[in-house]
Amino acid sequence: MSSSSNYCATVSQLLTYQDFQEEDFFDWPDYLKLGLSAEHIPQLIEMATDEALYQADAEASASWAPILAWRTLAQLKATQAISPLLKVVAKLDNPDEEYWEWIGDELPKVFLSIGVESIPILANYLSDVSKGEFSRIAVIETLQNFPESYPEVRNDCICVLTEQLKHFQANGKEANGFIVLALVKLNAIESADLIEQAYEEGYVDEAVVGDWEEIQILFGLIPPKTKTRILSSSSLESSLYQSDEFALRQKQAKSQAKKQKKRQKEARRKNRAKKK
Repeated sequence: MSSSSNYCATVSQLLTYQDFQEEDFFDWPDYLKLGLSAEHIPQLIEMATDEALYQADAEASASWAPILAWRTLAQLKATQAISPLLKVVAKLDNPDEEYWEWIGDELPKVFLSIGVESIPILANYLSDVSKGEFSRIAVIETLQNFPESYPEVRNDCICVLTEQLKHFQANGKEANGFIVLALVKLNAIESADLIEQAYEEGYVDEAVVGDWEEIQILFGLIPPKTKTRILSSSSLESSLYQSDEFALRQKQAKSQAKKQKKRQKEARRKNRAKKK
């Protein structure tokens, strides 16, 4: 059972922190002003993964401590926290997890903030098809977003995602859909042949990403169906078109994933009620 005695006085401030912010990633308070530094990373990792805190009363300030801890680890760019935090990401595979939305929204940003050292560790997690689909989708989303902050790793991220798509028969259709979605965002036209193969063999969830014809349109391989928007040969216009289409697809896919999670949670609640 966790208690303040597990943590030094500086780290324990997060157990009673009163100025909790739910704002966007870039609006987080500077937790380092509390005196937190690299020497506190081991205890911050412990706090971010402390099961007793995840089970704390939702009204207690300590219930926010894991979130504050992983935010602080992001601000410290704590590379040693990457693997432990993936255990937190794994909670996404439990539809009853109370922190589900917090983890799904914030952990990808935490890995981005920590830096490119996250990529090989995330790639290793993604390659383990025994992991749950929701947690692997969160990893896919993280990998697709790395080049926005670190353009130099675009090819690395494409290689990781393409390599994983080679295992489309084992990945699960929904995960394949999110991989394809990520490759579209990264404009990975070099992966088109593999994507086509995954579609032809029926291993892509079209509810996530659309059909193969739509993917070809997004890549600029064939013209769009409608004449209201014509793609020029300009790479700028092409990328803007892809960005618009991708944003719509990703919003729809995330909405679908959340609805599925809620359905699973409601089904479990009903099953528990029947057993009583």
